[in-house]
Amino acid sequence: MFKKLILIFSLIVFCINITVSADDTVSLSVPKEFYVYSENPEKLSEILGMSVDELNSYCESNSIFYLAANGDNSKQIRVATGENDFSNGVVNLSNLTDDKIISLAPDIAGIEGIRGDVVSLSGQKFLKLEMKSSDSGGDYILTQYITVAHRQNIVLSFYSGDDTDYIDPVFESFTSDLFITEKTDNNSLLSIVIPVATVAFLIICVGLALSIIIELKIQKSKAQNDETEE
Repeated sequence: MFKKLILIFSLIVFCINITVSADDTVSLSVPKEFYVYSENPEKLSEILGMSVDELNSYCESNSIFYLAANGDNSKQIRVATGENDFSNGVVNLSNLTDDKIISLAPDIAGIEGIRGDVVSLSGQKFLKLEMKSSDSGGDYILTQYITVAHRQNIVLSFYSGDDTDYIDPVFESFTSDLFITEKTDNNSLLSIVIPVATVAFLIICVGLALSIIIELKIQKSKAQNDETEE
């Protein structure tokens, strides 16, 4: 009976650990006008004026793992990650106060003298930057949301013309398993179930050990009695 219970609880704990260790991906909900790299690399490479191989190489070399653009390339969305001494030291940006994040904006953004605002998304803090720039395609607005989560720099960037109305809804859909979140229904359940399952597992192990010891003593006592009777 004890062995069966241990097997059951071992499976439960194992399954819970699998859930907690889900792969650390990000997700975004973007308007239908956007072509997403992971869904249609051929169309996106055509919009950006490069081959699929060139696009693959570009994303790899710049640590971009999410890229999307609309049909005329007047809007782009990118998510890039990286790791450095700063991210390793901070671990998660949400651990810092807003004032500290503002003071560290140049270190976070890697741009000397830059300033920004602190915004929070379901508990995860971001440094928000807005800059105007230009390239061969003309003037554009760069909006970035930068955070550190699980020692990773995560940068969500929007390259836009005059239309920036889509930015806030897309940012609000930004999620990652790495982020701290205030939506704690599932996390609270896991935080309760995991310790309870672990304690129950330990209790059963102790019970099994005691039952084995008692059984051995009984068998030893019987053996001694048999010897005495003989």
